[in-house]
Amino acid sequence: MLRFDPIREEDLELVLSWRTKQNITQYMYTDISKDLEEQKKWHQRISLDPTCCYWLIHYQEKPIGVIGLSEIDAKNKRCSLTYYIGDETVRGLGGIIPPYIYNYVFTVLQFKKIIAEVMEGNDQVVKLHQLHGYRHVGIYKEHIYKYDKYHDVTVLELLDVEWQRIGKRYKKCNAHFAEN
Repeated sequence: MLRFDPIREEDLELVLSWRTKQNITQYMYTDISKDLEEQKKWHQRISLDPTCCYWLIHYQEKPIGVIGLSEIDAKNKRCSLTYYIGDETVRGLGGIIPPYIYNYVFTVLQFKKIIAEVMEGNDQVVKLHQLHGYRHVGIYKEHIYKYDKYHDVTVLELLDVEWQRIGKRYKKCNAHFAEN
């Protein structure tokens, strides 16, 4: 049903088309240009960076979005999560994707914590994270300057012990996260 493969160079045009959609980029910290050469440079950087890993999400063998871990800290066993569904025909799957990476992070990597930062206005994602066991840590006031104004950012965290409690209902959400 779901597969998670490292982003390859041949995927970059599709990823760029998703990343520059207004409904996706409005909640990202940065806006990027529709420049495939810049996208290739980004891909080269992340491919060499041990503190991040990004995968293309496939549903029924069709690419539908991107999920990634950043700020990977193996010593302190924590990371940050980012993801989006680029294929608008399957947006409803957005709620079932995160448990797959939670199971990977807490079972395979054996991390203690996942951190999520959500820009104001993206209330559905905050609610989804809370449904999955995240706790509200705080708000970075006027944290991101975008579209000629400052935006608040909600900070949430999911601890391994909380996922062990809540994640029981998602125990079948296991998938292989292929390495680069």
